[in-house]
Amino acid sequence: MDDPEWITVSRRFLAFLESDGEGSTTDLAGELEHLLAAGADVGLPDTDEEAPERDALVTYKRWYACAQRRFPTLADSDCEPGGRWAGDDLADIATDLEEAVDLWEEGLRRAALWEFRFGWQTHWGPHHARPLLDWLRRTT
Repeated sequence: MDDPEWITVSRRFLAFLESDGEGSTTDLAGELEHLLAAGADVGLPDTDEEAPERDALVTYKRWYACAQRRFPTLADSDCEPGGRWAGDDLADIATDLEEAVDLWEEGLRRAALWEFRFGWQTHWGPHHARPLLDWLRRTT
């Protein structure tokens, strides 16, 4: 059975952020567009699967380091008055996506979908991916 589009797009985004070398903001905008579209294509399922506790701070710090390495000119850019940084947005998105991907790989399919869709709806979608994409479009 093939993986659903949302898991494929999530894995691709994480691999993109982990890639070697400086990243292109045009490519980053394209990846964010794919993520937002994938989130719009799935519903929030009911689930009774419990997700194991993870140390999100350790994961976040690792992804922030990736963002700084991959996008050094963006990582500490103030992308919104009041102090939202592009590197923080990327780390938050990646932390949430990694949680969903890990659950998927552990066989907790409904919990994984729930994490992905709930994050898209309430966290990384409206608070990080959409504003970052809008900012990238205005500044690049």
